[in-house]
Amino acid sequence: MMTSAVVDWGRCICAQALQHEWIDVPRTVDGRPAPLTDVPRGRCVACGSRVYRAESLGRVEAVLKGRASDGRLAGP
Repeated sequence: MMTSAVVDWGRCICAQALQHEWIDVPRTVDGRPAPLTDVPRGRCVACGSRVYRAESLGRVEAVLKGRASDGRLAGP
């Protein structure tokens, strides 16, 4: 898991703080596990809502479409 700078995710629509976390996203390619690693997201400590930065979603899309060579999604 990444341990670099923590992103300020702000507050959830329920007004509670969003907590920064790094996650791994399971996926399969040609029948073999190929997880996306170190995906940054914010998670509400109260209601559990999850949010992702647009930059991260763009990187996920690039990886899934084969435009990126690995599944590592370092960065906020």
